[in-house]
Amino acid sequence: MGLLNIIYEDDSIVAVDKPDGVLVHKSRISRDHVFLLQLVRDQIGQFVFPVHRLDRPTSGVILFAKSSEYANHLVQQFTNREIKKKYIAVVRGELIDDFVVDYALAEDDEEKKDAVTEFKVLKSSHFEYQINEYPIVKYSIVEAFPKTGRMHQIRKHLKHVHHPIIGDTKYGDGKHNRAFREKFNIRRLLLHALEISFRSPMTNEIMILTAPLPIEFSLLNEKR
Repeated sequence: MGLLNIIYEDDSIVAVDKPDGVLVHKSRISRDHVFLLQLVRDQIGQFVFPVHRLDRPTSGVILFAKSSEYANHLVQQFTNREIKKKYIAVVRGELIDDFVVDYALAEDDEEKKDAVTEFKVLKSSHFEYQINEYPIVKYSIVEAFPKTGRMHQIRKHLKHVHHPIIGDTKYGDGKHNRAFREKFNIRRLLLHALEISFRSPMTNEIMILTAPLPIEFSLLNEKR
């Protein structure tokens, strides 16, 4: 893997554009030898601390702190729900109106906890592809604003309202995933952490960092 795209760096934090398919840190259930935390450490030549996570197949902006003190500052912001994140996703089906999903979620065997995500519809489109009796595939591009931080929250919420994310092999629709592979050669989860806003742990000023939109999303804007 080549060098990571560093979105921002100062004495307190470093923010990178996480590639899809890369784990943030080591996991007991994975045998991967390459993970984002180590890649960041190697690239900047300094130990860093993770303060939040992105799913393995999700790309986009992610923060690391350069000390435990700065990490605690950011984790507290997450705990207080002060940090705002914006994602972009491509989902199955035609959506017209913005909506909110308020649906409690559980992680592993834990009890369900409140989980809320706001969604803004950017556009809907379609292309010719036969799935069962339907001659066209309809899809929508949405922005997602999670108000809580549950595991797989956006993916689970979109599945709950019957508009799963394209490329989601765990919660998605295999036939639509296949359509996007064959039509656009898109083979990834179409979920991207586009933007994050937070208070700098060093200056306490509000910062807004954005990760470039992956090429797969641009392909959908170009092709019909």
